[in-house]
Amino acid sequence: MGVGTPLDILEAVAKGVDCCDSIFPTRKAREGLVFTSTGQHEITRTAYAYDSKALDQACTCYVCTTFSRAYLHHLLKVNEYTVHRYLSYHNLHFMTRLMEEIRETIKKDEFLDYKKDVEKNWKKK
Repeated sequence: MGVGTPLDILEAVAKGVDCCDSIFPTRKAREGLVFTSTGQHEITRTAYAYDSKALDQACTCYVCTTFSRAYLHHLLKVNEYTVHRYLSYHNLHFMTRLMEEIRETIKKDEFLDYKKDVEKNWKKK
C-alpha cells in the first residue's frame, strides 16, 4: 500500500484502513532515521555523538535497552553494517507497538485523542 510514517498509519486507520504494508521503517533505518515517541530522529547528526540516552526513553526493545544514541551514531559513522539491523529492529518494534496502541485505543473509544497526541509529538519537528 505504500503507507509509511506513523502519521500516515494514523490517518489511514482514521479512514477505516485495517491492513497496511510498508518498507518505510527499514528504509529509514538504513538512512540512520529512527522513530520515537517524540518523533523521528536522524542519528547521524553530530548532536547524538555523545548522547548517552536510549533512542527512545519510552521504548523497551533490545536496542533501546542495550545501546546508547552515541554508540549507534558511532556505528553509523564507521559504516558498521550491524547498525542497520539494530535501527531496523527498533523501527519495526516501534511500529508494532504503535499498532498495538492503536488497537487498544480503538477498543476504549480513545483513538482520536491518541491520534492527536501522536500527531502533536511528530509534527513539532
